[in-house]
Amino acid sequence: MSDLAERSDDVPTPVAGPHRPVVETPEAAPDSVRRTTSFDMTRPEGLDGPLVADVRGRDLRCTPEGAAVILDAVDLQVEIDQATTQVVSLSGSSATSEVRGLEGVSLRGGFAAAVADALRGDRSRRTLLYSALEDLSGANLVSGYARLQAGAIPVMPEFGEAMADRQRDVCAGWADGGAVVEHLRLTGENAVPMGPPAPALVTGDGRWHALAPIAPHTVRRLRCLDVRVPHLDGGRPTVWAHFRDSHRRVDRESVMHEYVVTGDVDPVGTTIEHLKVDVRVLPWDTCPAAADGAPALDGTPARELPARVRAELRGPTTCTHLNSTIRSLADVDALLRVLDAGEGA
Repeated sequence: MSDLAERSDDVPTPVAGPHRPVVETPEAAPDSVRRTTSFDMTRPEGLDGPLVADVRGRDLRCTPEGAAVILDAVDLQVEIDQATTQVVSLSGSSATSEVRGLEGVSLRGGFAAAVADALRGDRSRRTLLYSALEDLSGANLVSGYARLQAGAIPVMPEFGEAMADRQRDVCAGWADGGAVVEHLRLTGENAVPMGPPAPALVTGDGRWHALAPIAPHTVRRLRCLDVRVPHLDGGRPTVWAHFRDSHRRVDRESVMHEYVVTGDVDPVGTTIEHLKVDVRVLPWDTCPAAADGAPALDGTPARELPARVRAELRGPTTCTHLNSTIRSLADVDALLRVLDAGEGA
């Protein structure tokens, strides 16, 4: 009898995290600007074929009178080699010569630096295109859930210990000694989280940019960032950031990760204050503890949040998806400048 078989009764079963999906996106408020981005990570030739990212986005200005004005849009299709994670090709209306220069770059390492080098002007202005491309590596990483959920990743008990060593303490869900890590260590199998049904957010009423219907085996990443100036009550600008990863299996779309982050903006220095995290959907019951570290970032200028998050929010007390959501607040500076300039008014 193998050692694994002898210990089979001791293999822990991970417990699911919160299932509180956001049911709708609020209408854009008067005197606000909204940035939405989406990544549909599709496999048109099957689970083992090339990965194609359909990247879309929009910047929308809502005037004080409530009129909606589109300021910018992104439409980009990226073919990715699953084995190497290299960008094979880029097409679409946003595939400029600078963007096509990213062909051949791996999403696994160095991609962010390549984007920053190729789009230097966009980086300094935090344009919609730069923000979307900066998020492509993360969307690619989470896209692997489609193969995991479909059972396309083999179970290898003999490598369980080594795989657990690589994963342990990367985040709160994978804390050393926790059920998720121990399950992998003892079985060589990744536990498969099953999220709640995904309420439709993109309903064609203008709150989001247009998306194609989500196909089976697609992993979808959605972001919505609102910056609002409440002139009527004389308060500070506010920020509302929504992040969702979902997966479309054959029968339905399920939410994988979802957060809403809110805060106030001090226009002097564009610092983010009163940062609050609303945990909506996470895979495991240990994941929500990661939200406890977010208030430490209160008072940070928006443009400095990515560096602070990478330096300070690391390890088993954090969540990579929450970190990504907070880093996206770097765009607040650019969106607030749009409001200050009255663009689209």
